[in-house]
Amino acid sequence: IKKRNKMKSALRILLVEDNPNDAKLLAFELKKYYEITLTKVEEREEFIKELKEFNPDIVISDYNLPTFNGMEALRITMEHYPLLPFVLVTGSLNEETAVEVMKAGADDYVIKENFKRLFTSVQGAIEKKEYLAAKQKSDRLLREAEERFRTLFMNTLIGLYRTTPEGKILMANPALIK
Repeated sequence: IKKRNKMKSALRILLVEDNPNDAKLLAFELKKYYEITLTKVEEREEFIKELKEFNPDIVISDYNLPTFNGMEALRITMEHYPLLPFVLVTGSLNEETAVEVMKAGADDYVIKENFKRLFTSVQGAIEKKEYLAAKQKSDRLLREAEERFRTLFMNTLIGLYRTTPEGKILMANPALIK
């Protein structure tokens, strides 16, 4: 029996965290499933810089930091990179805060005591954003195809029209009208 060599997929994580121990625990948990490259930031300016330069696959942010917070990181991410997956990690989270976080655009949140759930949250966030990106691409391609059809239909020299099965004319190009 041949053993399959399971390759871990690569994951570039931008981590907004001030506690080195929490950062180590997070990295330890995700290294079980991914080949990770992690950049840790604590300040707003660092975060904005690394969003541009590091080009992360996901942002994972602590909710509270001394001079920066997860909600601000989420707002910046949604404003500039709306398809970038974002998971908020916190020491404690009440129901109101959870609702606020999700309404603001976070893909998920994880309580630090439950880092075992981190992989599921990260995987779900990445899959959701991949789906949304594919849908956006599909919608754009559909709009482009419709525009090409409309241009061809309206500019051809041959009279064309479209009807319902009952014969009601829905569209007619200028050549047919002439």
